[in-house]
Amino acid sequence: MIVVPKNKGAQGALDTDSAESSDLLEYSLSDTEFDVLREQGLLDAINDSGQCNVDDYEDDAIVRRQLLENVVDRLQEFDGVVAQEATGLLRVLRFLFIEAIERDTGIFFYF
Repeated sequence: MIVVPKNKGAQGALDTDSAESSDLLEYSLSDTEFDVLREQGLLDAINDSGQCNVDDYEDDAIVRRQLLENVVDRLQEFDGVVAQEATGLLRVLRFLFIEAIERDTGIFFYF
């Protein structure tokens, strides 16, 4: 699951596991999508640019604005390069990172 709180209050509630679903942007990755994320190098790009450790059975978050922006820039490098099955996933990822930046919150990964 990838989660972006809609505001700072929701982000704080997420930290205490009391966030309402309506206060979150949520995207549930299928096992196939997670495999595509890894195989196409998107997972490594997120981990490197976001200075985090997103992987199977690993929860992590990126909350610093500069790191969120770094990931968006890095994901743009994959335009037209990733396999067709990853194109939609790339768009979703970019959307969620941009939302986190615009909402001044962060992006949380629960796998």
